[in-house]
Amino acid sequence: MIAQIAPKSPDGALLIGKAFSAEDLNLVAKIVLETCDQKDGLKDGLIDDVLSCKTDLTVLTCKGAKTDACLTAAQVAALEKVIGGVKDSKGIALTRGLALDTGIGTPGWRRWIMPNKPVVVRDPGVGPLGYFVTPFDPKIEGRNLDLDETVERTAETSAINDAVGTQLSTFQQHGGKLLVYTGVSDPIFSPYDLVDCYTQLMASNGGQGATQSFARLFLVPGMTHCRGGQSLDEFDPLAAVVNWVEKGIAPDYMPATGSTFPGRTRPLCAYPKQTRYKGSGSIDDAANFECR
Repeated sequence: MIAQIAPKSPDGALLIGKAFSAEDLNLVAKIVLETCDQKDGLKDGLIDDVLSCKTDLTVLTCKGAKTDACLTAAQVAALEKVIGGVKDSKGIALTRGLALDTGIGTPGWRRWIMPNKPVVVRDPGVGPLGYFVTPFDPKIEGRNLDLDETVERTAETSAINDAVGTQLSTFQQHGGKLLVYTGVSDPIFSPYDLVDCYTQLMASNGGQGATQSFARLFLVPGMTHCRGGQSLDEFDPLAAVVNWVEKGIAPDYMPATGSTFPGRTRPLCAYPKQTRYKGSGSIDDAANFECR
């Protein structure tokens, strides 16, 4: 996808980082914010309801020559494929795809999708993907992966690695507490996948109320992989779990701050609730927000 439109250096290395400039990705983040920011009821630079808000990237397509104010048709198509997730030759989705959020314009998103380090075009050697297929294949790489065979070839390792089990009655009976969080702008792990998993977890464990007695999910708007992004990415899940286990205080929310928004505090709400402005007072004060 990105590699198909990336230029090459004179020695044949793929310049993945040159497929999109920083201005290009900032342009995408800007249109996403313009489209979705107010959908949650407040224009504040954070999209609390990004999973239900869709952005049409084709509006960014250049009408003529490429400039910093538009994307080429090839760039739009490549980005739509990345966001849309992996599909086989029949168009069947193999992954859920990524959320189109403001983090796309930050270094934490770029470094995973289109790193600036040149990728040397060479005969495949022993790459990490080889360990995820059965039988082991030292020559397999992303560029020569047959997506029509991927599900079958990764079935054995997926059964070991994938956290898809939702029958957690024993965990619950032993007093276990599970707190899961992810950045909505994470370029590696899709928030849609976690929402799907949590939905299945609720269905397998007596519904939302019963499940939230031992397992809670938090989605962090704008945050990329583990931290960073246009987000409030400073919060303490460990303290939340300790209070839950030792004091019986379930985390309806976690207080959050972040260097991107100096002086701002917000409650990071447990899914499916979202942060909502009460309608008056400073939008930088958590006391003026609630989870609903």
